[in-house]
Amino acid sequence: QAAVQRMYHYLGWAAYNLQYSFDPERIVLGGAVSAREDLAENVMREVEAIRKSVGVAHVRPEIVCCKNGNAANLLGAAYTFLQKK
Repeated sequence: QAAVQRMYHYLGWAAYNLQYSFDPERIVLGGAVSAREDLAENVMREVEAIRKSVGVAHVRPEIVCCKNGNAANLLGAAYTFLQKK
């Protein structure tokens, strides 16, 4: 449980840093970890805690899980391969 909480914490920092470095409209989480139904919710909770502790961050990123879950990377690789052929 502690390792899962640590994962949420670091994903929260990653999402926070992505938001303030690149200003994306949405941050999409994929891979096997995205099969966790509570992933986006828990990462967002961590981002909110970071925003409160920093105090100057006003933008709240939209964080969602990709619809293809664990297969997202394989579909992306296959799509890239087919585009190059």
